[in-house]
Amino acid sequence: MTQESIQPFLDWISAHPTSSGFIVFLISLSESLAIVGLIVPGVVMMTAIGGMMGTGTLPFWATLSWAILGAIAGDGISYWLGHHYHNRLREFWPFKQFPKLFARGEDFFRNHGGKSIVLGRFVGPVRPMIPVIAGMMDMTPKRFLFFNVLSALAWAPLYSLPGILIGASLGNLSPEVATRAGLLILLLLLAIWLFYEFLVLIGSGIVKSMMQIVHCACRILRRVPYARSALKTEQASEEGQLGIAILFVLSLISFCLVYSDVLHSEGVAAWNEPVYQVLRALYSDKLVAIIAFLTGLGDPWVLLPTVLMVGLWLIWRERLKTAACWLLTNGTGYAVGRLLKIETVIPRPEGLLYVSNQYAFPSGHTLMATLTFGLTAILIQNSIAKKYRWVPWALAIPLILFISISRVYLGLNWFTDVLGGLTLGTACVTLGIFFYRRIQTRPVLIRGILAPGIFALFIMLSLYSFFSYPTVRKELIREWPAHELTQSHWWKGNAETNGLYRTGAFKHHATIFDIQWLGTLPVIEQSLELSGWQVVPKLNFKTGVMLLANNPAPLLFPIMPKFHRDRLPVLTVAKTYGASKRFILQLWQSDYQSDTGIPLWVGTLRLEEAAHPLPLVTVFVESAYKGNILKEFAETLNIHPQIRIKNIPSKNAHTHKLLLLRSH
Repeated sequence: MTQESIQPFLDWISAHPTSSGFIVFLISLSESLAIVGLIVPGVVMMTAIGGMMGTGTLPFWATLSWAILGAIAGDGISYWLGHHYHNRLREFWPFKQFPKLFARGEDFFRNHGGKSIVLGRFVGPVRPMIPVIAGMMDMTPKRFLFFNVLSALAWAPLYSLPGILIGASLGNLSPEVATRAGLLILLLLLAIWLFYEFLVLIGSGIVKSMMQIVHCACRILRRVPYARSALKTEQASEEGQLGIAILFVLSLISFCLVYSDVLHSEGVAAWNEPVYQVLRALYSDKLVAIIAFLTGLGDPWVLLPTVLMVGLWLIWRERLKTAACWLLTNGTGYAVGRLLKIETVIPRPEGLLYVSNQYAFPSGHTLMATLTFGLTAILIQNSIAKKYRWVPWALAIPLILFISISRVYLGLNWFTDVLGGLTLGTACVTLGIFFYRRIQTRPVLIRGILAPGIFALFIMLSLYSFFSYPTVRKELIREWPAHELTQSHWWKGNAETNGLYRTGAFKHHATIFDIQWLGTLPVIEQSLELSGWQVVPKLNFKTGVMLLANNPAPLLFPIMPKFHRDRLPVLTVAKTYGASKRFILQLWQSDYQSDTGIPLWVGTLRLEEAAHPLPLVTVFVESAYKGNILKEFAETLNIHPQIRIKNIPSKNAHTHKLLLLRSH
């Protein structure tokens, strides 16, 4: 879909806001209609409509009225179908495809009576079925109409409110940008909904297939004497025991593959640098302060004493088998991880003020978090009602993943270190639980492990915050070593700074610096300002709406943040070139200074032009420049620094031109 193909639709919405109300009516009606409402993303569509209302693209009261009328009509049609056909409706297509929805709808209606019409507007899959059930169960038309109108009056404003707030927050935008914002909200929400539905479909299919495989495999293994004995358990079904065994094998194989890739620096190890650079580009001092504290939840010296105290509690409570599983699984897993660190000898990433002398693979924090929190979740789940057994995992898995990601974000571990910790921890937990279920008959009560565990973790985390965290926080400061260069040697182009690169998101050497400027920053800024160069606005929510403009002003369009060694440029300026192009100059701190203490700034110079990679979106991308861009840039400077262009041989066949500038 091109920019030109969607523009007529944008113009039509802006020119016919009243006619577009009928579309809102149809959307609202279909969202409320029986069966049809199951496949229509009503929340997405109403949020997008609310966004257009908030930006002023659609008239507020007229659009809201159309949405309410559509909701009333949709539920009314559904009620008529149930009232007219009664139980015969169950035999019609597509209703006969959803017998479970009828059963759930009937239970919901019996439990809540007339107010189920109001509540049903906001209750998941049964939402479009409640009016049908009301008609089938002979609810009077007057009573249904009362609850139908009441629920529609609440539903339309509530479902469109998020979009209204988003649209209103965009401020006083031009009609073009406002219309594009509304449609972009619609497209984004629709994409998120489709992606969610896809994940649910794929996930349910995978789970169903795995259950069938486990069931069939278990039937076969029951005929094998030794295998049947191995699957015997006192606590769970043979299918569950086999599922744990399969998970152990898969996690062990995954760990072996990661371990092999780490040793040979290939495969998944190739992602170490890209993942590291992407997360480090998001570096923020305030964010680091929080993450550096929370990552302590996975510190072995926090979790190991916690594990020990919980183990002693279990022994005191005479839960000896549980204590043995708890202590052996955590202790053995941690010991294996320590031995692997010594064996692999993988150094940690560089760049921190302090780099631990311990090796990196596997991540000890990730391993301990997987062992402790994963084992806790699987031990206590059997003591919880079946419908709530997802709760321990909903708490444990995000916590484990957060600790894992924090290790890479803080620059303390590589991506493969985290993968190694996750897979090894999962293998240890599943192996421990496999044997534990064979010998233990009683499930662990929540108060038997969770209560003492939280108490012990609170104590250890408090000690960590007072004694370890201040030191850890100081050690996480990113500090690159400073180098001194001889000014005369540098000016001749013979310095080691000739081949400096900007560290990028997907590779360490992203862009070679083609400008080096020796001087104080105020003098450099003054020289550029008097030469007509203007500071480019930073990318934020307010300036980000320029991405939705069709022909934005080049000097007002924000530039995407680019980092070099976790630092944003100290200066980003632009100058127009024609009607829709601009020159962009960015300067970063180089970690070099002259023998007289003058800092050296390194930068890039490029020509950018407007492009439309996606409908509704405008960006500036690098454009080819036929002339000598460095020479012409130097000629624009009114306060002339000393200028020199050097030809620097590079590793490839091309010669790198380096512009040297010296201001005093």
